[in-house]
Amino acid sequence: MRQERASGRGDGSYDRLGGDRLEQAARTVTRMVLEGDPELQRQMGVQRLQAELLVELGRADEALELLESTAGGSGAIFWAAGQSALALVEARCLRAVGRPA
Repeated sequence: MRQERASGRGDGSYDRLGGDRLEQAARTVTRMVLEGDPELQRQMGVQRLQAELLVELGRADEALELLESTAGGSGAIFWAAGQSALALVEARCLRAVGRPA
């Protein structure tokens, strides 16, 4: 998606069949929040997915608020890649709102 934006091939929100990928991602994340087991949500880093989606939708302030409000739960991400991904999303949010990352 980001590569398409960088190359100028579109805004990255529509796949070749015309489906809105961000809308699909939003539905999936919402379903995970509503229906998912809380422990599985913590292990998968659902707050990170929510924050990534908000950043992609241009709502970095909301993403940063979400990350800050769930910061205590980030230790539930058991694998190093999950911790790194969470830190990357937080840095993107901070840069998007003009704060140092």
